[in-house]
Amino acid sequence: SWPVDPSELDRALAGLTGWSGGTDGISREVQLPPDRHEPLLNQVKAAEAELSHHASIDERDTGVVFTLRTRSLESVTELDLRLARRIDEAVAAVGSGGRPG
Repeated sequence: SWPVDPSELDRALAGLTGWSGGTDGISREVQLPPDRHEPLLNQVKAAEAELSHHASIDERDTGVVFTLRTRSLESVTELDLRLARRIDEAVAAVGSGGRPG
């Protein structure tokens, strides 16, 4: 997997939900009640296992922050974008767009 260039990243971010950042890393904060964290993280872990790629995950009281980049390249790659799409799907499945209620 190769680093994506800035224009490629901009196009990809336009198609994702709530992600921001640059070629050195993208992140998304998902606001969810604490009881929805585990179902979300279980789905994300399944996606990570399938793609053999991992997100940096920071659980907070207000939700979960996902950060993606390919550490070996210190850059965002197509694999990161694929995992971002899978995280978006998991959020949509677990909560109404990641918002409580």
